Amino acid sequence: MIFCALLAAALLPLAGCEDDDDYDHKPPAGMGTLVLENDTVDDISVAIDGVIQPKVRDDSNRKYDLLPGVRRLVLDQQGGDRAWRGDADIIEGHLTIINIRPHADPDRFDISVRFD
Repeated sequence: MIFCALLAAALLPLAGCEDDDDYDHKPPAGMGTLVLENDTVDDISVAIDGVIQPKVRDDSNRKYDLLPGVRRLVLDQQGGDRAWRGDADIIEGHLTIINIRPHADPDRFDISVRFD
């Protein structure tokens, strides 16, 4: 009985579909934050305005604090052919959240954007 209670207590933090703490980030004063949510099984290389950034590991997210404005974003699957390029609007005091998922086309990512 004690073992079951300990096991349940150990697994409790793993319950649920989404960790709400992932996006509890507040951008620094005068900046906005780009959040890349990698919902794939591959690491993704990232370039913002032509500058290589730290990659986003598989099934995780990474936050980049940036000055407000339109940023050119390039995403490239490490060890694969999927890629995406496009613009990301960075809004002062807000999060720009980009979800990255595999697409049926093996050369593309499925991208969705929302603001928080």
